[in-house]
Amino acid sequence: MEMKESTGLNIGSPEKLSGKEKLTKILDLAMDLHLLNMVGGVAGTEDYTLVGNPVGFSSRENSPMASIQLEFALAMSMNPKVKDLAALLKPERNRSEIELEMKKVIESRVLSGMKFLDLGCGCSPTFARVARAAGADVYTVDIVGSDEFEYFNKVGIDPNVLEKEVIKHIQLDLNNPNAQETINKLTGGNFDLVTSAHLQSGCAGYAFHKGKEIAYPLLKSGGIYFDANAFAMRPGKGGAEVKE
Repeated sequence: MEMKESTGLNIGSPEKLSGKEKLTKILDLAMDLHLLNMVGGVAGTEDYTLVGNPVGFSSRENSPMASIQLEFALAMSMNPKVKDLAALLKPERNRSEIELEMKKVIESRVLSGMKFLDLGCGCSPTFARVARAAGADVYTVDIVGSDEFEYFNKVGIDPNVLEKEVIKHIQLDLNNPNAQETINKLTGGNFDLVTSAHLQSGCAGYAFHKGKEIAYPLLKSGGIYFDANAFAMRPGKGGAEVKE
């Protein structure tokens, strides 16, 4: 039986709620999903990260911050399947049950119709990979090129998946004064979500503190800039701003 794609609730879709009111609802759901960020990474995502492990499993790039990015992106859909997943997340949660439900969420393509940009994706762009599997149109930007991306078994990956990863990646130093203009030209802008996780970490000697300045002109009206590090410091309160 052919699986129908679910468009969910796009943050930019016309509703009676203001942008800030919608953001509050998204943050509430993101907090409900925050228990996905468990030891061993987000259960059910390992088939989509291309590194052999779930989002947030271990490495510096494939970190708990990528898990937080994924939680927030799923919350943006406001999809009933995502809400059902959140309802399963209890302190005594069963990992196998959550893994099964997460795969259902991804395979239902709950992020279809949404356009994301990950600023500073690193060598293991696991958030972008899982979001694409869930239906989103995702671009990545980093000072490293796609030829440096990490894989568990590149030979076994669908060539179409690899081709999209290369096409949708922009190798760029965000400190370049023309960075925002370059990204807009190559992507068309109009993003529902621009997100970052490690721009300010100083990883590999690279630190960038103007993610919001880059992001805002690239967002559609009602789009969101989400900083996973800021959210981690103030869960449910920090890190997310909507463009009215």
